Amino acid sequence: MQNPEIVVFGSEGFIGRRLIDILEIEKRSFSGYDVHGESKGNSIRGKFFGSDTEIEEIISRQPKVVINCAGSASVPKSFEDPMNDFMMNTHLIIRLLNSIHLKSPNTYFINLSSAAIYGQPEHLPITEDSVVNPLSPYGYNKWISEILCLEYKKFFHVKSCSLRVFSSFGPGLKKQLFWDLYLKSLESKDGKVELFGTGSETRDFIYVDDLVRAILRVADARPDYDVINVGSGMETSISEAATIFFNEVGGVEAVFSGLEKTGDPKKWRADISRLSSIGFKPEFSFIEGITNYVKWLKSSEN
Repeated sequence: MQNPEIVVFGSEGFIGRRLIDILEIEKRSFSGYDVHGESKGNSIRGKFFGSDTEIEEIISRQPKVVINCAGSASVPKSFEDPMNDFMMNTHLIIRLLNSIHLKSPNTYFINLSSAAIYGQPEHLPITEDSVVNPLSPYGYNKWISEILCLEYKKFFHVKSCSLRVFSSFGPGLKKQLFWDLYLKSLESKDGKVELFGTGSETRDFIYVDDLVRAILRVADARPDYDVINVGSGMETSISEAATIFFNEVGGVEAVFSGLEKTGDPKKWRADISRLSSIGFKPEFSFIEGITNYVKWLKSSEN
């Protein structure tokens, strides 16, 4: 079997699935692994992420790049079950890093981290040098995953980069803001959907195809950065985002309770200068992304 250029862990998740799709379109040499052991293709089976031997066998194929898309991505669930969130977001990371150290020291490791590590930023746009101050167990565990990468880089020379992903969305996503808006729109009896906050809160939304292109740009460039922000560089209010979404869905509008949601920051906008320096430029506007997402949602109803 030919050694893959890229190995993807978490290939059945939202980001991992789209990453595999684009790798297939580009006819790249890759292998994908579903760390939960649910896929019909390649999988790692075991209590958490398979045995160390299985992981080492995969890494021993000497891929140029290993990309970890696996893990939990839910702030609320990290409060409900912090131990599970810790295991999901740190356990596989150190096992992959150690396997690369032992079996394929020239492999470059890409860790999907999160902008949640920043918490409530002091200034916008958020740069990679901004203060790290997570507001949730999820944010802390993503920060721990970055520290593990730094540890293996410093002491064992494992080349890696953690991507601090901002608010990603697109076809295939069945959680977080827009999925929640969609489900609530289906249940609404009066044409209104109530949301936390005031609506003035902001996020940096990045469409999934742009996110995947950013990941592959890092995979090709293999830069010597420890961390890179991955976002659109644009700030959109939750009120505006909900209005655009409901204009596409039709028949509903958002109202805001004024209550804060635990673990949620007020304002986010990424400085993507570092990502741009290696040749990345977003291709999809927010409206284009929402249009594509709603088309997928409606097609999934049938």
